[in-house]
Amino acid sequence: MNKRNRNLPGIVVTVEEGQRRLVATRAFAPGANALIITEAPIVSAPANIAPAYQAWSMVRGMLADARKLKWARKADFAATPQPWDTEDQAFAQEIESEYGVATQTVQLLYFAVSANHIAFWDEKGRLAGTGLFNTLCFTNHSCAPNADVTPIAGRRGTALRAIKAIAPGEEITWNYFSPTDFSRAAFTDRQRLIQDVFRFRCRCLTCQRRE
Repeated sequence: MNKRNRNLPGIVVTVEEGQRRLVATRAFAPGANALIITEAPIVSAPANIAPAYQAWSMVRGMLADARKLKWARKADFAATPQPWDTEDQAFAQEIESEYGVATQTVQLLYFAVSANHIAFWDEKGRLAGTGLFNTLCFTNHSCAPNADVTPIAGRRGTALRAIKAIAPGEEITWNYFSPTDFSRAAFTDRQRLIQDVFRFRCRCLTCQRRE
C-alpha cells in the first residue's frame, strides 16, 4: 500500500510486510533542495513533564479531542507492546474511568504513543517536547541516515531535511537520537539504547554489517 501526501509532493508512505517506510518519489539533495517535510505535532507533551508521564499525557490529549482520536485510529500506528507496570495500570484505570473507554483502547493508544513518539527541539537547540506527527512518525531510524530533523524557524514543530543525496525510490531515514555522538558509539551500545527506548533491534545497513 502506498499513501501519497497530497500537500507534500515528493514522498510516499509505503507498507511492505507490515513495515512502514517513508520513500522519496523525487530526488532530494543537501542544500537548497534539502527540505523534505515540515510538520507540527498532532498531539504532544511538553519537555517539563517527566518522561514516564509524557506518553500518558498524549493519550489523555487524544481521548479529550475526538478529532485527534479519530486521526490516531486512522493512522493505524504500530502498537508495539511496551513495559507495563503497576503504575501504568493505575494510570490506565484512572483514564478508563474518566473517559469511559475500554482497557484495550487505552492500552493500544499508550503502546502506539510509546513506539511512535518523536522528540522536537526549539530554535536554540533545547528539547521542547515529544509528540506524534502525521508523516514523520512513519520515518524509520538509521544509524547512518540520509536525513535529519531540525526546528522550524518561528514555529512549533520540526522539519525533515536531506543530509545526503536521496534518489527517487530510496527510503528516507533519520537518526532517532540525532546527536553525532550516537553514531560514533559502539555497535552494542547503540543496539542496547535503541532497544531500551524504542523496543526494536536496529537493522539498518550500518548495523547489518556489524552482525
